Amino acid sequence: MNLNKTPWLALPGLALACSSALAVDYNTTADYLSISIEAEEYISKDDRWVMTDASTPQLPAAEDPDGNHSASASGGVYFELLPDVRVTHADPMGPPTAYWGQAGTGPQMSWAINFPEAGRYYVHGRAFSTGTEDNGIHVGLDGNWPPSARMMQFCTAGSNAWKWSSAQREAGGVGSCGLQKTLYLDVAAPGPATLSVSAREDGFELDRIVLIKDLSGNTKTCTPTTATGISCTNGGIEMADGQTDVAVTLETTPNTVMTGPDELSEGSSFTVSAVIENHDKFDNSDDIETTLTFATGLDVTAVPSDCSVAGQVVTCTLASLHPTAANQNHTHTIDVTVGQSGSALRSVDAMVQTSVMETSYANNDASFDVSVSGVNLSTDVSVAVALQKDAGGDNLQWETFEQGTLTVTVENTSAQDAGTVDADVTLSAGVDVNLMPGDCSGSSPIVCSLTDLPAGSTHDFEFEITADDEGAQVMTAAIAVANDTDSSNDSDTLIAVFEEPAPPATTGGSDGSAGGASGGTTAGATDGGTGTTTAGSTDGGAGTTTAGGTDGTTGGSTTGGTDGGSGSAVDGGTTPTTTSSSADAVERGALGWKTLLALLLLVSTSVYWRHYRQPVAIRQCLKREL
Repeated sequence: MNLNKTPWLALPGLALACSSALAVDYNTTADYLSISIEAEEYISKDDRWVMTDASTPQLPAAEDPDGNHSASASGGVYFELLPDVRVTHADPMGPPTAYWGQAGTGPQMSWAINFPEAGRYYVHGRAFSTGTEDNGIHVGLDGNWPPSARMMQFCTAGSNAWKWSSAQREAGGVGSCGLQKTLYLDVAAPGPATLSVSAREDGFELDRIVLIKDLSGNTKTCTPTTATGISCTNGGIEMADGQTDVAVTLETTPNTVMTGPDELSEGSSFTVSAVIENHDKFDNSDDIETTLTFATGLDVTAVPSDCSVAGQVVTCTLASLHPTAANQNHTHTIDVTVGQSGSALRSVDAMVQTSVMETSYANNDASFDVSVSGVNLSTDVSVAVALQKDAGGDNLQWETFEQGTLTVTVENTSAQDAGTVDADVTLSAGVDVNLMPGDCSGSSPIVCSLTDLPAGSTHDFEFEITADDEGAQVMTAAIAVANDTDSSNDSDTLIAVFEEPAPPATTGGSDGSAGGASGGTTAGATDGGTGTTTAGSTDGGAGTTTAGGTDGTTGGSTTGGTDGGSGSAVDGGTTPTTTSSSADAVERGALGWKTLLALLLLVSTSVYWRHYRQPVAIRQCLKREL
């Protein structure tokens, strides 16, 4: 191996490596594909990257204060960024330059590699860190420095050993040390490429770089564990998912503004700090906007440059926020003076939002009340429960599964703001809540919270409900307000009765039927006779049917009986048959008399022929024959 052992002072500009017997090592298993690179296999480097082995002379402490670590380096060789002029945080940034915050701007080193496959490769570096100011580096590919490969962080100072890291500074919400497996390069296509590092801090010592692509379907996590070895454990790598979790909390100076018991007087001043954090482990929060609303009597006197004021509303913006630990954040600080107002409790409300979809919105708002001395604190808040059917009607008499709106109304009838109002809504087990307000949660009881109820105002919590059980259903609401002086109106109960729906109504028959049975009608006989129709019987039953005569005469018609002759609806009939009129009766009487007379004439003629005319004719016939 031909190693460049020239000290950093001897080579101005860029140094090129000589040919080497060692090659970049490629290895493929069932779980991973790895590309292992020895630092000494570089193809180009800046002269501040000094190769160090056992024979390298020790430089003065002002240039290299931490000694030679080649004995435990892979192959006995490593590279260090010298001179190392910034050892502690109090040391100057140069000259020469000791810190490069932007990737690609510091002294670089590069290696030629060949990617067997496209995909995501996690970057692992082996470094020896002796302090907090020599533990960072940037990684790039083909002259590009993607955000995912910037700020490789080694929080291994004090271990006095070579350590592996794949952590990006600030990643994972665990603070400046970052979370492992958060530094990676996305390779679009297989083939040759140039891997590079650029300095972030002077004094950085680099031994090896390993790129690992997962082949296990993210069921294994594979990591370099020794100078040249890689091992895998069960469990996949948590990755960025395109969602974030931005949060806001409020702090005050002095802190007694929030915690008490001291009250502020009109004319006093305090500051409000809106602390913005990104609780996601991997994804940035972008286009962040924070809105703070101050109640009347809290006058905003100063805001930072990233905030603006419009009346009682302060709006602050932040372009982006990477995942942060609890003690790392962005803070907007606003100066406030207590002005004149009739209210003893004055609220401060904050809300934060981002353009990125969030995994949780529960921490997107915060609020507190300011107590002002010399103002009456008492309020009177009442609660009322009301129930309204969608279709109107008796709101206390319901059918099961009938939908309506349950409204819980809280009202501040006093001249003072009430501050936070908590309402517990308890419903019988037979009542189902189909839709509830966004400021309510839970089930038994449902808990609703209102951060501020100004003097003389009301607020409605509306629930869409149904009931699937019969009987009386009880609905109760109870409120709790810290400064409420009248507890007699702090609860209300409503009882509604639910019944099974009534069966549908049945209509009567069309021919004098009762209870829905139709009067019977039978068609005439085959020669055209008309069927007889009989009106409904006493109990509303169907009329009887008689066929017409065979000679085509009209069938007779018989009226109904006493209790059903008119098709009366004894059992629920609704359409009685009309009874024959008196004129019809007279006509039928006249027709009967004429018929009787015709019959008498027919009988008389028959008798005459039998007993008188026939014998005379016979005698005349015999006489002629004689």
